[in-house]
Amino acid sequence: MNENQFMKPLAKIVLGKLGSEGRTRDLRNIALILRDAGAEVIYLGLRQTPESLIVAVEQEDADAVVCITSTHMAIELLENLQSAGGEMATTPVILVRTTASDTAGNTDARDATGEAEQLRRVGIAEVMNSSEVAAQVYRAVYGTEAADRHADNAEDDNARDASQATENMADLLRQARSGSNRAIGRLLSVLEDAREGKTSGDTASGDTAAELLLSAAASSSADARDASVSTYSVTATSSASGDSHVIGITGASGSGKSTLCSGLIKAASGRGRGRPKKSDVPAPKIAVLAVDPSSPRTGGAILGDRIRMTSSIQKPQSSVSGNVFFRSVAGQSGEIPSWIPDAVKLLRSVGFDLIVVETTGVGHVAEIVDTLVMVVTGDYGDDIQASKAGLLELADIFVVNKTDTQEAASVSRDLERMLDSRMESSWRPPVISTVATSGEGISDLWNMIEVLQIYRR
Repeated sequence: MNENQFMKPLAKIVLGKLGSEGRTRDLRNIALILRDAGAEVIYLGLRQTPESLIVAVEQEDADAVVCITSTHMAIELLENLQSAGGEMATTPVILVRTTASDTAGNTDARDATGEAEQLRRVGIAEVMNSSEVAAQVYRAVYGTEAADRHADNAEDDNARDASQATENMADLLRQARSGSNRAIGRLLSVLEDAREGKTSGDTASGDTAAELLLSAAASSSADARDASVSTYSVTATSSASGDSHVIGITGASGSGKSTLCSGLIKAASGRGRGRPKKSDVPAPKIAVLAVDPSSPRTGGAILGDRIRMTSSIQKPQSSVSGNVFFRSVAGQSGEIPSWIPDAVKLLRSVGFDLIVVETTGVGHVAEIVDTLVMVVTGDYGDDIQASKAGLLELADIFVVNKTDTQEAASVSRDLERMLDSRMESSWRPPVISTVATSGEGISDLWNMIEVLQIYRR
């Protein structure tokens, strides 16, 4: 079998290193192998915990976990997945041995043999060479092993089908409104599969399934609004199209969008720099859809934005624990996938107060957000002149990030001058200077987003 056909249809794989030791190079090599085999790789990096990997599996609706770790931590991860129940209990765990992690530090060959037997007994696949990982993932997700694991879970498997029974969809929606990561993740996958034609290969039937889901979600949302009143009172949630506020963050790769997004989440939750948390105000429910480009050759992708959001997603000691949902999305460079507008509608309907769409594309995202933030850096230079017309017409707020560089000051001046000379509308987009890595300017950006919403009322 050709290695590039291993992941057809696309598998979504969570990849991370459990524990405090390890080398980034090993993970990156595995990520590249999986991407080139056609997988979508949720790259989490080093120093992960079983809990952080499980949150990623739930929110991303992942097909398998690939990790570098010791035997006992791999078993702990599997036990946590099994205790979660449902399809989480059947999520394949694949342990990759590298030079640094072979035999988990044991030099005794008998210990290594015993560990291998222990892994096989509990159902963890062990790969001794990273070059074999794609084949093992394929067997675990699509092979006979997967069929055996799911033989007793036909009802759960039906949840992947966009034409599933209405009562199952309603149950998922109820769970989603109650905050279930797994239910929200699954519903987003149903939309993605339906709109992208992955369910039956029939685009028309997929569109019908998507419309049925959105109709059910809208009905569920109306019932929930009749039964309760939201206690989230930040002014930036007053959108024209619902109770949620949708922010688009766009800019070139490397401009710091993900780090900026993480800072905005903290600011919106009252945890950001200069914004002390008010104990009597509940934290908002926040969802992030982060779009990364996929390979035009294999369709695979390394989706690494989640690693920059670690401090904002489900951190146990965080004041917003449980209120941030993050979904990685693979799309063609410069475009957002066709199902993202539906995803925004769905997230609105299940009660998210703030929805952030992060992407490199500008035009399409502008159509589905309430506020569009354009991020540039000191490297932008002459590119402003080439694309200024579209940017000036679409962006509501400009952010010059990485202003600790000399070039950034020049970009800020150029933007201010062009905005002064070209703007005809009553709202003149402000230019905010930030250093997202340190949090500088993040509270100014959030304050301006709130000002814009008040202005538009």
